[in-house]
Amino acid sequence: MTDKGLKTEDGAAECAVDTTPRSDASADSPGLFRRPKAQSFGSFVIAAKTTVNDSLLSEIDAEIARPSKKKRRIFSCESCRKLKTKCDYDASQGSCKRCLRLRLECSLVENGTRPNRQEFEPTPSEPVDSRLRRVEQAVESFDGKLTSLLDLVKQSLGSGNQLDFSVAHENELLANHDALAPLNVIKQIDSKLFNRASRHDPFKRICDEFLRFYFDNERLCLELSRSFLEISHFWIIPGGITSIDRKYVLEHPFITCVFVLLAMCFDENYKYVQEQQQLYILATKLLGIALVTEPLSDHDIEAILYISLYNIARKPKQSEFDSWLLSSIGLKHLIISIDFKNISRRVGMNIFNEVDLFHLRIFNSMCSCHFQNSIGYARPIMLTSTYYDLFELTLKFPKATLGDAIKVAEIELYLGLSRGLTSSPLSYYVDGELLCFPEQHEWKQKWSKVIQKDVSQMLTFAYNFSHIMLARKLVEKPDASRPELRVCYSTACQYSFETLNRFLLLSNNLVKGSPSFQLNLVVYACITLCDYLDTMGADERKMSLNLISKIYWHLNKVGEKMNDATDTIAKIVRKLVDIANETHSQTAKARNSSQNSETLSVADLPQQVAEQLYSPAEPYTLPSHTELRLPDVAAFDNFEDFFKDLFDR
Repeated sequence: MTDKGLKTEDGAAECAVDTTPRSDASADSPGLFRRPKAQSFGSFVIAAKTTVNDSLLSEIDAEIARPSKKKRRIFSCESCRKLKTKCDYDASQGSCKRCLRLRLECSLVENGTRPNRQEFEPTPSEPVDSRLRRVEQAVESFDGKLTSLLDLVKQSLGSGNQLDFSVAHENELLANHDALAPLNVIKQIDSKLFNRASRHDPFKRICDEFLRFYFDNERLCLELSRSFLEISHFWIIPGGITSIDRKYVLEHPFITCVFVLLAMCFDENYKYVQEQQQLYILATKLLGIALVTEPLSDHDIEAILYISLYNIARKPKQSEFDSWLLSSIGLKHLIISIDFKNISRRVGMNIFNEVDLFHLRIFNSMCSCHFQNSIGYARPIMLTSTYYDLFELTLKFPKATLGDAIKVAEIELYLGLSRGLTSSPLSYYVDGELLCFPEQHEWKQKWSKVIQKDVSQMLTFAYNFSHIMLARKLVEKPDASRPELRVCYSTACQYSFETLNRFLLLSNNLVKGSPSFQLNLVVYACITLCDYLDTMGADERKMSLNLISKIYWHLNKVGEKMNDATDTIAKIVRKLVDIANETHSQTAKARNSSQNSETLSVADLPQQVAEQLYSPAEPYTLPSHTELRLPDVAAFDNFEDFFKDLFDR
């Protein structure tokens, strides 16, 4: 080893040793250890190793003495951390909002991680008064900001449309369209990738066929459509049609076709036979394509409503449509074509417009028609209770009419009747000789003022119909918990008599053009009297025959000679006469209504029927005890000729 090498080693060692503190340094030492001057290389190496070991031990002691860092807590799940997105933990759901929305497994749940709220908690040493003072100041500041915002909103709305700031539950109505729904996304991609034709193209082609028919018979179509609006003005939804002209026909060909066809069906002399056949085929095509086309316009849905309310077919060659099926599909079209969620929100904010009122009226009329047919056909109601809150929205509009209140009351009654027919046991009590049902009685008390102002007697007919249906249900009840059969028979017959008498008091303009179900209520009252004829005495049987004969005569006077209700009542009259001339058992029993569908032969009628046909329409009175004499009617081929001969005498 040379001195140069030793100097190099000494320098390095001296540098290393000089920067290393000694714990056992003396008090008079300057605090740094100075390497002793070694006499040999071996002693130098030993001293250097000892110094390095002491240095490492000192560093380890310093690391141990230093306070350890807290482990970093992670408040985002693995999925959000990978995508570097915001992770909001929802304590009520036990997952972050993103994983909950995408239905992913959230690692926060597995790790039991919860957001740390300790930084928001006050320190125990902080005085309670100071903390409470800060909270009050924050609340006052927040309240002032809210007040200023509400003032700005009120000023922007003006005095005409003031908001209702009451706290209400969130509207649960479904939106009519969600662009982000899975099938909607797939449908949009499919239509753009494959360049599919528009869903309205087939509907437009059939509309063009009707427009060609319209231009060939423009004058006839305009006259007939206006005739329908005049005849059925009481049943037409207000707010949709102002006048029918060429412009209206070009914009709404479907509903115009329905108007013309219904006007032809009201014709009592069966004119326009060829034109009616052409229009019936066109209307069938339009209806079939409209049912699978979405979205539809409000006038197209209104056309489906009128087809559900009326019978557009002429018997016997043209088939009749199922009103329950049409009305249920019409409700589905309303749900997907009209945004009821925003309508409900606007009404809740006291923002009213005529278009919303028109749409709600269509909805209520469609619901009423559907509920009627659900009860009439004993089928389920195809509407969830989520939409029941929409019924009374029409009554909140400033331009609401008595007709809107009548429609809401009718819907409420049919919903109660549907519950009564499906509930077991049925709630009732006996008042004298009649059955009383609490839900129907409460309904009558609630809507008593509206019922008194209802000139069409629609609510009264529906109220009587509900009692007839419920009484017949108790008759068919097999167990012993039902009331006496005599009380059930008396209730059904009493409300049937009241229905027929009130119908006779209606003016001609209210009877002519009535929807099918309104006339079916009258027919059902006649059928009930026919079914329970065995339970009546001789005077009541004669009274039933006279009353039903007056109904037939009344329908003929108002020009309903070819109506289906008239034909059915004629058959009922004939069957009643057959029964009245036979020997009946007076024991109380229920009769099967299947006899009304049997083919009836032409037989004798009592002379008393012809006398009653000329009497004015008035409530029934007990007839005198006279013998029933039957005229010879074997020469007549059908009921129309038979009754026409009686009326001409």
